[in-house]
Amino acid sequence: MKILESPLVSTAGSHGFLPPGVAFAPRVDVAQLKFLGVPESAADTVSTTMMGLMNGRPTIRHKGGATPDSLAMIARSGIDVSEDMRTFSEPEEAYRHAKSLIRDGYKLAWPYPPQKGCYRETANLVAPRLWRKLNSKRNLPLIVPSEYLAERAIISINTKSAPTISTPCYLKAGGDMPTGMGYAVRYCETQADVEDAWEFFKSLGVSDELIVEEAVPVIGCWCISLSIDETGVRYLGAAEQLFSSPARQSGSVIDDDHPFPKEGVKVALTVGENARTMGFRGPAGMDIGVSADGRFVVFDPNFRPQGSTQQASFHAAAAKRGGFRASRSLNVNSDLDIRGAERALRRHIDSGRVVIFRAIDGREMPSVPSASVVTGFVLGADREDADHWHATIMKCLD
Repeated sequence: MKILESPLVSTAGSHGFLPPGVAFAPRVDVAQLKFLGVPESAADTVSTTMMGLMNGRPTIRHKGGATPDSLAMIARSGIDVSEDMRTFSEPEEAYRHAKSLIRDGYKLAWPYPPQKGCYRETANLVAPRLWRKLNSKRNLPLIVPSEYLAERAIISINTKSAPTISTPCYLKAGGDMPTGMGYAVRYCETQADVEDAWEFFKSLGVSDELIVEEAVPVIGCWCISLSIDETGVRYLGAAEQLFSSPARQSGSVIDDDHPFPKEGVKVALTVGENARTMGFRGPAGMDIGVSADGRFVVFDPNFRPQGSTQQASFHAAAAKRGGFRASRSLNVNSDLDIRGAERALRRHIDSGRVVIFRAIDGREMPSVPSASVVTGFVLGADREDADHWHATIMKCLD
């Protein structure tokens, strides 16, 4: 039985994520994603993020994520996409759309900075220089009070061999290129791990420096979602990170019976306010762990849309609508075409069990390695139930 009668309302509410007069132009150059460990297709797929959270403003989207079939699946989930949407197939089209919007007086917001010189500096909502400063792990002490940081040191990688480092620890890329998703991070239990990681970072060429960070034992780590504008910083929710191994995130879960602690929310708002005073505006977040002794530790800055932003924004409304208390992230590259994927998921979407906020038609986006890409979250009565249904839904899309 179909239970979806009205659109889901995000926790961003009427405030949204961007001020008036700003267009969302998320297509980026592949070079900007080099140190995220993502395929080249991400330069296209990133343009399909934040569906349902950019309503009422101009957007630039790849056609593969904005086909009638794609938008119908998202709408069936209860997410209203009411954008002034421009679509593209080739990068040059995206840049032409962006320059046209600039001529019309819009500023641009993006998940990752455009190529240097692509647009004039004043055309950006956030200066690329500030974006890089805030998203650099090296610069966390500029915005995070010291009591919420792990012990860390900055070392040069321009040596012939790896130095002896106290373990266990994490080695993380320094510099100002965007990093994330655990790609430019290595967990080291032994000196041999340090030496292997050292060779990896030297081959990666991400930076001339590395961050050596204390391996803080945590009982949980959450990805916090914020919205930052002229009026202040709003907390939108938090998704607990799931890991396949240390620093290797495999997904996220929101469990209403085990929410992110309120004291941790205060930490996130403090960090967000520090970034706001520096001039940042837009969707943002950070990774915060809770140590075994109850201490909050900020590990990574994410002053951009995150993989869990839409889950955190729509979870509360979706859970209330269906009577659920937990959700688990879903991201599948499926061999089913977009219509086949919709048919496989239809009854689960109609029951409120599944929410889809991105649906990519591989025929229209040849850069993706599958017939379709489906992204959203699966809901359950509790965490275990959400895990069970997540496994069921994954099989539906095989």
